[in-house]
Order: sequence, then structure tokens, then C-alpha cells
Amino acid sequence: MPNEKLANNYCNRFTKLLDEYFANQNVRGIKDCILQAEKETLLESDPISQMQFYYDIALAYANVRTLEPSDSHLEKEILNYRKAIDIFEMEISTSDEDVLDKDVYSLAQLIAMKSYCNLGNTLGETNRYIVAIGSYYNAVCISDAFSMASLNLSSTLFQFAIFQITPEAEQYFTHAAYHYFKLAEQYQVNLESPGGLVGLECVRQHWVKRAIDKYGKEFLNEELQDFGKRDYSEKEYDYRSWLSGFRLFLNVESEIFRSPDFWGDYITLPDNVDPTFYHEYIGLFNQIKQEYITSRYLWYISSELQKPEVGCYLDKDRNLAEVTSNDVFCMRESLLRQSLKMAASTFDRIGFFLNWYFSIGLQGNKIGFKQIWKDTIRKGQNDIPNPMKEYRADNPFLEALFWLQKDFVEDNAVSLTSDAANRIVKMRNDMEHNCLRTVKRTPKSDSRIKFTVYTTEGQIEQNVFNTLKLLREAILYLVLAVNVKALQDQERRILPSEH
Repeated sequence: MPNEKLANNYCNRFTKLLDEYFANQNVRGIKDCILQAEKETLLESDPISQMQFYYDIALAYANVRTLEPSDSHLEKEILNYRKAIDIFEMEISTSDEDVLDKDVYSLAQLIAMKSYCNLGNTLGETNRYIVAIGSYYNAVCISDAFSMASLNLSSTLFQFAIFQITPEAEQYFTHAAYHYFKLAEQYQVNLESPGGLVGLECVRQHWVKRAIDKYGKEFLNEELQDFGKRDYSEKEYDYRSWLSGFRLFLNVESEIFRSPDFWGDYITLPDNVDPTFYHEYIGLFNQIKQEYITSRYLWYISSELQKPEVGCYLDKDRNLAEVTSNDVFCMRESLLRQSLKMAASTFDRIGFFLNWYFSIGLQGNKIGFKQIWKDTIRKGQNDIPNPMKEYRADNPFLEALFWLQKDFVEDNAVSLTSDAANRIVKMRNDMEHNCLRTVKRTPKSDSRIKFTVYTTEGQIEQNVFNTLKLLREAILYLVLAVNVKALQDQERRILPSEH
């Protein structure tokens, strides 16, 4: 485990003050403290201190939310944990460890672990199981002795298991959940509070007991078979291995297993979808799925073109007028653009699916992924107040989609849960409606520039990757949301009518 004592010495002055305000239930004091911390974070140059600031701010919003429940506080809590994590992933973990002081790097790991774990907790409250699982997993990867993360990962996997469409998927998730429970049990001495030990016992009595009764200890303790390399050509193996490393396949099992047996896009709509329009829904879902796979492949091919030995004959003999040596015009850059535009537009197809399946009632070009979540929707001459709210209350994966759309914002007035949200949408709009020009280095501000917006290949690729991850998550939740509704409809049909 990273150095806890060093972390306590390194904490900024806000930590104790926040604890004092929370103990006294002083909401105003906590909010004032947050405002001051946000100002000082902007002036802070040391990345470790910045991480600690963002972590403390996130904790402060968690405290405010306890005393004054609000979605807005939860949004800011998620956002600030992600800011702390971004610093760790982009500035610290990518640095040469030989250059960094060992104790300082250990401290950064500790703050990152706690941020990953707490982010997993907050995302779990929004039913975004997939990213919550990934967040806990990242914490455990830093140190498997961080038992709070492995315990929360275990509990979340147990919960997610019961929503799986196939018995095999439920079995796989239960097996993984049991593994992480045993890991938490092994390092229970590191549980941070008496509440952690209570949580361990609760998981044991509820989830572990249920798993043993259903599957038996022998199965839960055995190591699942690794099917190894399947009958792929070398080229296909490289492609599928690449996607597996980024967890981009459309199946939930790839969240927990890296085996080639799960290197495929196996998820599809359940058989119990509305039978009257079954073929229409299947056709629409196939279109959504294929567009995701295509945009993902464009991203992969663009990465292949980056290899010096590959090159691209399409970039030869084009007779492009040279403006500056800083410009980038190549097939790789074009593929990245097409990948981003296709992935982003597929979200609206998901909105179209939800609009019809859940009978929201929007028509024509008013249907879109963002529109269906608005507080009020205009239908003809009438306003429909929050049409998805009643469905979200009974369907955890509609709630997950509601929170996911906050990572894909189209309105600056809307609260964000990710710094990447505005960057993705702005870049897509610039590609479609402005002159977005790719360069090797972004030039300094120049008053002579009339309409050109500049970006780099790296910025486009980061936005493509973030969009693909969000789209994959949205597609998986769509399938699970449809399954929940189909089961609810089936239950209503079986239950006798009340007289």
C-alpha cells in the first residue's frame, strides 16, 4: 500500500476544516471552503497538490450532498474525482518513474486509488455499473491490498450479475465478484473504518451466501478456463487483442475477462422484446451496433497508419497546396474525423430507439439522444414534462443512460460530469459547421485568423476514444434497459387483474 503517513502530512489545510464543518452540519461553511479551494487549485502548479485539492473538493460535495441532497452536488462530486484522476493518468503515471521521487509517486498513487474508489461509489449511485466496475478495478490494479476498492468492486459485481440477460453472464460476474470478495477478506486489516468491516460482513451474509447456495464453493473457488488464442489470422488477432485492451467489445463479460473467448460483439436484444414490432427493433439495433463497430474500426485503422512501416499510398500524389509545414492532411487524420462523426451521430439513433420503445412521442427531427432527457419536451403545441422520469424510477439502466448523457453535453448551461464533454461536442460541431484544421502544433492566438479553428491529431484521437467508450456503454445499457422493461411487461401480463 502507498505511504498513508506521508499522505496525511501532505494534505492541504482544507481537509481538517471540511471535517470540522461537516461534523457541525455547517453547509454554508463547506460551500465557502469549496469556493476557496477551487480558486487556489487554479493557482497551484504542483500536480500532487492539485490532485489533493480536487479530491478534497469532491469529498466536500459528498458531504454537502449528505446534508442537502441534490443531483447538482453529485455531478460536481463526479467531476472533481475525475479531475484528480486525469492528473494522475495524464501527468504522473505516464512519467518516467526514475525521474519521480519514490515517496511522491507513492502519494500520487494513494490519492488516485481513493479517487478511483470514491468515483466508483458515486457512479454506482447513478447505476452506471460498467464505469463503476472499471473505476474500482483501476484502484485494485494500483494495489490489490486496497481492500475497500476490492470490497466495493465485489459488491457491485454481485449486484450487476442479477441483471444479466443470460445465465452464463450472471455466472461469470458472480464468479468474479466472489474472487474480489476473497481479496478484500485477505486484506481486511486495511479497511479504513469500522464501517468497512461492517460492509465486508454484509456482503458475506447477503451476496456471498446467495452465490454459494446457487453455484457452490467448488465452482466459485476454481479458476475459470482460459480458452487461449482462437483460430484467428495474425492480422485479426492483433485487431481483436487491441480492442480487448481498451475494453471496446460489445459484451459485458469483457469488463472482467480478457480471454479471446470474449473478443466479440455478442450482445443483442433479448427475445422478449415487443413481439408486434420485433423485426423493426432488431433492425434498428443492428444498425446501431454496426455503426459502432465501423467507427471503432476506423479508429483502429487510423492507429495502424501511424506505424512507420505501414504508410498510406492514398497520401501520395494529391497535389495539395502547401499553406504551412505545420498542417496535417492525411488519411489517418481523415479516418479519425469520420470515426468521431459516426460514433457521435449513433447516439441519436439510440435516442430514436428509446423514443419509440418507451413511447415518448417525439416525431421527426426533434428526436435525439439529448432531447429525450430534457425536463420538458415540446410535442406539437403541448409540453410534455420530463417524459422519461417515470420510466427511470423503475429501470436502473434508463437511470444509467440519463447520467451518461451528462458526459455528452450539448448545452453549456447543463451541469457536466466530465471535462471531456464540452471538448467532444465542440469538436464535432467544428467538424460539421466550421473550418476545423489539424496541425502538428496549435498556433498562438492571432487576430488575423478569421474563421479557422485549430486542433491536433492527438486531440481528435482522444475525443474519438472517449466517444467510443461512451457509445459502447450506452449500447450495453440500452440492451439491459430493454430487458428490464420486457420483464416488467411480462410480469404485468401474468399478474391477475385487480377488481
